[in-house]
Amino acid sequence: MTDQPDVDYHTQLHDMGFDTNRHGEIVNGTCTFEALAQSLDSGPVMLGWTDEAGSMLQVLFARPRRFGAPGGGLDMNPRKLMVAVVGHGCYGFGSETAPDYIREKLKVSGGTATKLCELINEVLKRR
Repeated sequence: MTDQPDVDYHTQLHDMGFDTNRHGEIVNGTCTFEALAQSLDSGPVMLGWTDEAGSMLQVLFARPRRFGAPGGGLDMNPRKLMVAVVGHGCYGFGSETAPDYIREKLKVSGGTATKLCELINEVLKRR
């Protein structure tokens, strides 16, 4: 008996609706945008995501739920999409944004910011 799943990880992600590359990493695509937006209805989602240009990031997406008094300048509007890139930055996005804003707020650079911007904007359109 083995602890290995009957279905490989790549197939599981595909079955969940995510677009993946040949390494089983989540990439941008219509299926990913839809699957992520739908998954957020059930709670936070952590993606092993790649920009397909060499960067592999762990990205946490969540809709805010506030507990306690507001403070610290954090806007906890439940319509916002909170995005945290492990080891880089975290920010809440409420409307379509631009790559330069992603670079500033999430501390990612170059083409990675452009592809992450696409992902965020497409998910925001589907909320």
